[in-house]
Parts: sequence; structure tokens; C-alpha cells
Amino acid sequence: MTAVKQSGKIKRDVLWNLIGQFAYLFGIWLLTFLTTRILGYEAQGILSKGLVAATVCMSFGSYYLRLQFAADTEEKFKSNDYVFARLFLLIVSMVICFVYSLVLHFTWFEVGCVILFYSFRALELFSDIHFGVMLRHQRLYVGGISLTVKAAVAVGVYCLVALLTRSLLFSLIAIVIVSATFVAIDIFLTKRVTGYIMNLKEFSWSRIGKLLVVCFPLFILLLCTNLLPSIPRIVFEQQYDTVTFGKYSSIANIAVLIQTAVSAIMMPLVPKISRLYKSGNTKGFLKFSAGVIAFALLLGGVASVMVLLLGNWALELLYGAEILEYASTFIWTIVAATSIALVAIGTSILGAMERRRLATIATLSGVAVCAAVSYPMIQACFMDGISFALIIAESVAFLVCIAFILLNCKKGVPTAVPEKTETGE
Repeated sequence: MTAVKQSGKIKRDVLWNLIGQFAYLFGIWLLTFLTTRILGYEAQGILSKGLVAATVCMSFGSYYLRLQFAADTEEKFKSNDYVFARLFLLIVSMVICFVYSLVLHFTWFEVGCVILFYSFRALELFSDIHFGVMLRHQRLYVGGISLTVKAAVAVGVYCLVALLTRSLLFSLIAIVIVSATFVAIDIFLTKRVTGYIMNLKEFSWSRIGKLLVVCFPLFILLLCTNLLPSIPRIVFEQQYDTVTFGKYSSIANIAVLIQTAVSAIMMPLVPKISRLYKSGNTKGFLKFSAGVIAFALLLGGVASVMVLLLGNWALELLYGAEILEYASTFIWTIVAATSIALVAIGTSILGAMERRRLATIATLSGVAVCAAVSYPMIQACFMDGISFALIIAESVAFLVCIAFILLNCKKGVPTAVPEKTETGE
């Protein structure tokens, strides 16, 4: 009966986390769509620069604490350590975002918009670490519900302010306020369902330092994971004007939903994957992991078929006939998004196996390939070159991940099992 209840809680958490993540990322896409429709392709190009900057800088703000939090089934670190570590890292990442904007020679208006958009995402990361506390107490469904409501409110407010002011800057200020409000709500909800509240008396630089050291390989992994898909976009935006970049982003951002689905499903499943591996149940571990990979491939396949059948119609409906000039790019963005999702799965599995260095090596191989092929691909294939560079690089990284997973499984029972047995004794 206990096992049935446990399974029910996991399913509930997975379902609501999936709904919340989908709603939030669909909300992000709606922001890009509304920006194009209400404010134009130039504003969309600026917002897309913010998206790329956020992707890179969120590596520093996230530091992959949530994956470590999810895999920390023995509770080596307190929830308080994870929350304060995330707060410190978010402050650091805001500074990095500002420097990033200056290095790429953005105008001051673009800098302001990029900082505001990253503030919106950074506040979401602070809510996210509180969702990690909920996950530890098997109450993640509460976070999923909060994220769903937040997405709806943020999109509604953004749309209203954009229509009233016709200003990207004021629209971004509005959603930052919305995000800050929901941070306060999520802190309250976390206390309500888990009893946890940030406690300065239990703050410890020593424990946070140790946590950051433990997560450093994960951070390098996350930085590489986020940098990899950003490289072709950065190369493209430096070669072409903001309007052209805005048109590409309007098409490519639709494909983000695939990555969202995979990410939302993977996070709650990491503890189970970790337990299967550490218990020595290699067959069950491989079967479960293969199922997640199959889901990602199925999702990508279905999306590709839908694009082939309805892609042009959907693009014209969303953006008008003007965008059809670039419609051929759509299918390749779907394939690229699927390949990115597969790498995310591979690295998450290696992380659950506590083989983070191998995950980092796999991702670094992809970064190296992407850096080498992005410029020539974009020069030869224009917008499609971004997707081609990603498909090649992510495929290399995924195959390296699979090789590492299989090689480690062949080694037999992992060394983590004796530690778990000792703890149990």
C-alpha cells in the first residue's frame, strides 16, 4: 500500500510539474509571439537577445543546484543551504548578465531590456529552488500549480501593458513585478506545505561553499549545455540585423516546447533513476532510461510530422504571409530542439549516476563541434545553418553520453551502493 501511495505521489508531482513547466515555457513563447504581433520584429529581435543572454547567464544563477537537490536522497545538505546558495548565485549572475550585454556591444536600450528580461527569469529561478524543497517533501505539485497561474498572469499583464504603451521596456518592467509577487507567494506556499522558511540563523558560508564545490562539475556541465545551443544564435545575431534575428527567433521559439516537456519530466524522475542505478538494478535502470529517451524521440517525431503537414499554415496564421519566406527553417528547428532534449536526458542520467565529469566531457565535445561548425554553416545555409550546427553538435554529445552510460553499466554495481548500505546500517 505504501509503495502504491509513493507511486501516486510521484505521478502527481510529475503531472503537475509537467503542466506548470509547459504553461511557463508556453508563456515565454507567447511573450515572444505577442512581442512580434504587437511591437514588431525589431522588438522581437531585442527580446531574443535577452533570451540568449538569459540562457547563458542562467547557468551561473542555476548552477544545477536543482539536479543536485533532486539527487540528494540522503540529504547531505539542508534545504536552507540550497536556497541561500541560489540567492547568492543569482546576484552574481545579474552582474554577469550586465557585463555580457556590454561585451556584445548592445545599445543602452537593449541592455536595459536584456537585464529586465533576465530579472524576470532570475526571480523564477528563486521560486524554482523553493520547488526543490517541495520536491524533497513530495509536494512538487503545489509548485506546478503556482507556475501555471504565474504563466497566465504574466502573459496577461505583458499583453495589456504592450497594447497600452507600445513599449517593450514597460512591458518587461510589468512582468518583473509579476514575477517578484509570485516569489513571495511561492515562499509562503513552501512554508505552508513543507514547514520550510529561509532561516538566517542556519546560514553557513562553510556549508554553502561545500555545496558549490560539490555542484561545480554540474555547473560546468550546465554552462556547456546552455552555451552549446547559444553559440550559433550569438554568431548569427552578430552577423545580421535585429529584425532578421527576430524573424528567426519567432520561428525557432515554437520548438522550445519539446525541450520543456523533456525537462519537466526528467527532473522528478532523477531520484528514481539514481536509486535504480545505486541499487545495482542495471536492467531496470537501462529500461527506465530507454523509456525516457524513446518518449523524447516520439515527441520530436510527432512534432516533425505536424510541422510538415501544418507548418506553413501555422506560421502564416501566427505571423502573417511575410514569415513564409523562411518557413523551410521550421522543420529543422524541431529536429534541433529534439537533439537538444536528447542531450539533456543523457547528461541528466549521467548526473543521476554521479558521473558528472563524464557528462561534462560529453557536452564539451558538443561545444567544441558547435564552435567549429557554426560560422561556416550559417555562412552557407543562412538561418538553417543555426539548426544544422546544433543537430551535428548535439548528436555528437548525445552519442558520447550513451557510450559513457553503457560503459559504466558494464562495470557492475556502482561504488555508491556500499555508502548507502552503511547509512542504512
